[in-house]
Amino acid sequence: MHKTKRIKAFYPNFFRDKLISYVVIRLVYFFRNEIVESDVMGYCSKKGFDKEIYEKLTVNDFVGTRSKSKVYYNAIPPGITWSIIQKIFSIKQIRSFSEWCFFMSLQKGDIVYLWPNASLKLYYKLKTSGFIIVSERINTLLQTSHQILNKEYNRLGITPQEPFSTEEIAEELECMNLSDYIFSPSPSVTESILRVGISQSKILQVSYGLEEDEIIYNENYKSSKTTITALFVGTICLRKGVHLLLSSWEKANVNARLIFIGNISHEIANLFSTSIKNLHNIEHIGFVDDLNPYYKGADFMILPSLEEGSPLVTYLALGAGLPSIVSPMGSGGIIQDDVEGFVIDPFNENEFVSAIQMMVNNSEIRNKMAQNSVNKAKDYVWEKVAYRRRELLFSKLSNLHKDPNLKKEN
Repeated sequence: MHKTKRIKAFYPNFFRDKLISYVVIRLVYFFRNEIVESDVMGYCSKKGFDKEIYEKLTVNDFVGTRSKSKVYYNAIPPGITWSIIQKIFSIKQIRSFSEWCFFMSLQKGDIVYLWPNASLKLYYKLKTSGFIIVSERINTLLQTSHQILNKEYNRLGITPQEPFSTEEIAEELECMNLSDYIFSPSPSVTESILRVGISQSKILQVSYGLEEDEIIYNENYKSSKTTITALFVGTICLRKGVHLLLSSWEKANVNARLIFIGNISHEIANLFSTSIKNLHNIEHIGFVDDLNPYYKGADFMILPSLEEGSPLVTYLALGAGLPSIVSPMGSGGIIQDDVEGFVIDPFNENEFVSAIQMMVNNSEIRNKMAQNSVNKAKDYVWEKVAYRRRELLFSKLSNLHKDPNLKKEN
């Protein structure tokens, strides 16, 4: 009889959105099998979060045996209003209390899975207690991000927005040094980890994913359209390369429209407002909860990010059968150049302009890349993504501890 293994995740945040909160919960949920138990603890959850989570999970669970136990837990009772908690306690105090609750829930032999912003104090406590620590990195390490963004802010003569402190950068590095393994969702994140001297043997190269019902490609609908639509989804900011996109779009001078979905960051607000006024074929929608109609209505996606991890919007583009024009960061390691789209240096304006023109004017290339995209999407549903992560981690652990219970399933 196999001994049960427990993966205990800690998410230092509030369960409140359909982005990172859902990612954490889906991965933890689909880690589960006959010998693996897993769950996650966070600060607190919004009202109705239970219903949203479990309805979605059971719809997309093709094994049907994983929902026997709760997948996430709140350190702070969900009946307490989050806004009130924030008025009474600082985020640091909330994190300290939540970390204490999490640590007290652990048992000897647990595999601890930490998401970004867990404190260095928790890392030290776990390490001295003998737990295996697996860290998740969503984006490139702060040192890399700091260098990339500061360079661009300086080039444009803009004051950096909320720059990272030397202490934050050093603390993150120490957390990575204390980790036994690090889940890296893209080659860019891996490169940033290696750059600070972390051993390659610690890095587990993985990905993110999408829901089965987010594969929504409709070839007949696409072929019946008359206006070509490009789509940008995300915060409208310098980090996402929006200033570069606006310049490339204007110079491409195509008979198509570009839709931006997302909130506008302060440092780029004036430039974006001017572009909206001067260019008749740019539209700003703002933040929306349901992206499906916009993905269904688009013909290709653009994401010239300067810094990312593995953007969830890129996976959604695959599911919608959208070819992508992306930077290497925006590709997230899943868009292959000339296969599912074009991967271009965001500062190579001539190539970006040419790619936009080709995507708008060449339906044959667009349709071929669309089919390649939706074909790839099928391999990135959360169940498959979590399976690959679990097998990779347990393969490493079985080699480390020679534990036959951690070897791959038959």
